[in-house]
Amino acid sequence: ALECAAWLDVVVVKKALTAEDISKPKETLVRAVSMLVGLLKALAPGRVYEEEAVYANPSEGASAR
Repeated sequence: ALECAAWLDVVVVKKALTAEDISKPKETLVRAVSMLVGLLKALAPGRVYEEEAVYANPSEGASAR
C-alpha cells in the first residue's frame, strides 16, 4: 500500500493528475496501512517496531501520518 501511495506521487510529478485528484485514494491507502499495522501489533505483541514515519498528504496541507 505504501508503494501505491508512492506511485500516486509519481503520477502527480508527471502531471497526469493533481494532488487534489489523489487525496482520496491516498487517504484510503493510509487507512488500509493503519489497519494492517494494527493487525500485526495485535497478532505479534512482542514484535519490535520502528518509529512511525511522516508522509506528505496534499489534502491536509502539510504532512500526515
